[in-house]
Amino acid sequence: MAEGVETPEQSQLLRDMGIVIQQGYLFSCALSQSQLREYLAARRLHFQMKNRK
Repeated sequence: MAEGVETPEQSQLLRDMGIVIQQGYLFSCALSQSQLREYLAARRLHFQMKNRK
């Protein structure tokens, strides 16, 4: 797992190295508990709709 990923270039380099679990400002700033719930709920809905057959 990589922490502190801030640029797409950093993310790509890490993926090239086989590190696919990443976190940092590239993906989201720090969130409160309620903001995190909203963020995850929105991502889950997007993922479900994207993968619907």
